[in-house]
Amino acid sequence: MDFGLQWYKFQPPARWYNFAPPFTPEHIDWVKQTCIWKADILYDLTKNLSFSSVLEIGTGRGDVLNALKGFDKKTGVDVSEEALKQHKTIYPKHQLVKIDADEKLPFIDKQFDCVLLCIILPKNWAHD
Repeated sequence: MDFGLQWYKFQPPARWYNFAPPFTPEHIDWVKQTCIWKADILYDLTKNLSFSSVLEIGTGRGDVLNALKGFDKKTGVDVSEEALKQHKTIYPKHQLVKIDADEKLPFIDKQFDCVLLCIILPKNWAHD
């Protein structure tokens, strides 16, 4: 599978790179399509493994976490209270935890079978 070529069909217009809300319907559609693409890649990589729980760090709206197949327990963490509110509204079955970027994650070792970090913005860059 050539992941690089698949990515190009989801390239957004340059105006979307500023990540400034409010997002247009086209932007949300692009995000969902990209999340499905990423989730499909993860599924292909893990389909022969016995994973039941996943933790997504930087879960945001939850589109990637929601698109993941084969996991019984889906947990997302984020530093953004607003993102977690949106996530909970859209995907109420996910377990969500607000975290502080400067603190250790509040989980025990080996609590999750898989940990996913998709699009994590460096703390200082997100505020510049």
